[in-house]
Amino acid sequence: MMRRREAKLTVNTKAEAFMDVCHPKMLDALSSPRTLNSHLTFSQLPTQGLAKKTKIVLTVRNHKDTAVSLYNHHTKLFPLYGYDGTFKSWFPLFLQGRVDYGSFFDYYKNWDEAVKSNPDYPILVVAYEDMKEDQPREMKRIAKFLGIELTDDLIKSICEATGISTMKVAYNKGFNVRKGQVGDYKNWFTVAQDEYLDEVAKKKVSGISIYKPRFELP
Repeated sequence: MMRRREAKLTVNTKAEAFMDVCHPKMLDALSSPRTLNSHLTFSQLPTQGLAKKTKIVLTVRNHKDTAVSLYNHHTKLFPLYGYDGTFKSWFPLFLQGRVDYGSFFDYYKNWDEAVKSNPDYPILVVAYEDMKEDQPREMKRIAKFLGIELTDDLIKSICEATGISTMKVAYNKGFNVRKGQVGDYKNWFTVAQDEYLDEVAKKKVSGISIYKPRFELP
């Protein structure tokens, strides 16, 4: 929407520009400049894109909400994953990194090292929680990073068009749109799970600068 300067949802889903699963011919067929998405680490991205220093907007999200989101992703896509168990049974898999893209903390550690090792590479880190707190502010950051000029009215319109309630109506026939809330993990975690993951995160998050300051631990 920002690139098109139009507050209108696309009929295409993100899966059609998802580098991890799309055939290269599908990506080549997209009109340029392309907006692609991926869950790959920096070192796994196409070397040609890295050589050209293609701009990257890197999103980060709290580990607890991510766990709940990933669990629902697995259970909603039963034909793909074959898992319909409880969150209690799934939680150890998350802790052990036996899920898509491995350990949550190792994944962000890899990206953190990439950011630190490539200070001249254009990477903008955007926290999901920051977007929920003040979406217009974060959109302005992204627009500046991408070199796109947007009016305040257009930013407001895009914020409305990309609201969870709007996307639920537009996209739920094609894929699942959940709550999009911050802190929903409280409705899923037991006290023991909450405390245990805090202890794990204290050790794992240490030194990962892209994961702070939005995710300071108790």
